[in-house]
Amino acid sequence: MLRKGLPFSSYSSQILSRPNLPRPIRSLLPVMDLNISVSFRRKQDVDDPGCIQTLQGTVRLRADDGSSQYVGSIKAYRIDRRACKEEFYDILGCRGETRRFSRACFDKLGFVHSRLLMDEYHKGSGCWQEEVNRGKIVYISNIFIEEQYRSRGIGSRVLKALVDLDYVNDVDIVYCEPVSPDPSDIEDQTLSMDPSSQARRTSFFHKVRVIHGRVLNAKSSSSLQNGFRRLGRTSWLAFSCDPSHPSRSLDISDEPRDDSQFSHDPVMTGKICQSDFPLNWAILNDKERSPSSIGRVVAMIRDAHEVSPAAIHAQDPIGATPLHMAGMCGHVQAIRTLLELGASSDLNIRNSYGKTPSDCCIEELEEIRRSQERTWRQMMGISCWAGFPETKLRALGILRHAMGLEITEEEFMKQYKFGCTCGSCVDGWLSKRMKYYLIKCE
Repeated sequence: MLRKGLPFSSYSSQILSRPNLPRPIRSLLPVMDLNISVSFRRKQDVDDPGCIQTLQGTVRLRADDGSSQYVGSIKAYRIDRRACKEEFYDILGCRGETRRFSRACFDKLGFVHSRLLMDEYHKGSGCWQEEVNRGKIVYISNIFIEEQYRSRGIGSRVLKALVDLDYVNDVDIVYCEPVSPDPSDIEDQTLSMDPSSQARRTSFFHKVRVIHGRVLNAKSSSSLQNGFRRLGRTSWLAFSCDPSHPSRSLDISDEPRDDSQFSHDPVMTGKICQSDFPLNWAILNDKERSPSSIGRVVAMIRDAHEVSPAAIHAQDPIGATPLHMAGMCGHVQAIRTLLELGASSDLNIRNSYGKTPSDCCIEELEEIRRSQERTWRQMMGISCWAGFPETKLRALGILRHAMGLEITEEEFMKQYKFGCTCGSCVDGWLSKRMKYYLIKCE
């Protein structure tokens, strides 16, 4: 048993070779004769001891004479979102892999982005709901099995040993990213990024049969599932220990595609982008935003449309149209010009990340807010928020109005200045609930 209260603790998992396993995953694992043990060390993070614990597991094959041989390892982080408070991004930003994970999947308080749970498109299969915000976050950083011991069910046993730990509770959600779109984030640089390798790594967490990069017999393989299913349309998979959770009965063929896998072609580099996608390049590189530079961008858009009307709809290798780029950059005049020339048909087009032009603008605004709050915390020790910058907020208002939002630009600016999403907040920041409590306490 665990010796709770110590900075380091060990857990030896000999139960893997015994039949009556206590957790729901037990019925999904094949019975094997190998005498495998998994021992875990739990270490508090040096910088943030109350927020992150490192779970380091070692896998060993034990012989009859009592000797043992190293077989593999697993490393995971157990994250207490509530202990992180508003410093969730800062704490997880110290590691490359968790930095991307935190920003792509969670808000500044460590709760899963609402769009991944409620948005009709971004929620994907829809099997994940508010239960993902109840417990701790367990993030699998790396799992490794020696090559000669692979395809024998050992990896599944290691996953089971992790979720069987006394300090991994039933309400906790386990996450992993089988394939990272950024090779620099992968600890083991020997891992191949070819499609066949990606499919094998993803299928391990799904536990389905893969040959030559293709999933076979997905519907007949439900008895061999490890139970991980995609979180929305991100590249991360999640696992719930609850056997009745909808994700456990979701067929792998019904899982949505991963929108984060994009082309690795040199899209945004000099000559290629400037020559092949001149409008995207011009909008992206209008850093000055002076009347003259804005005029040049607008003139370029009009000239390109006059030569070929299809030019304003051209998508680059990551699926971004000029309207996507203008939304991301908050280029108000470019958005107005594109919509005037007929780019409204691109308002609902999604790029390779699954983002519409409006989504791109929102994502940029969220990053601005995170950056501003982080700066204030570092300087003053408090989170201060002065509201979204007027130009980029106006860009979002124009896009939303073009999508059918019945509100004027000025009303939108006032209502959403401080990030209101309900549309009922006074001046965009004072909610009905807060107003009620303020009046009640007087």
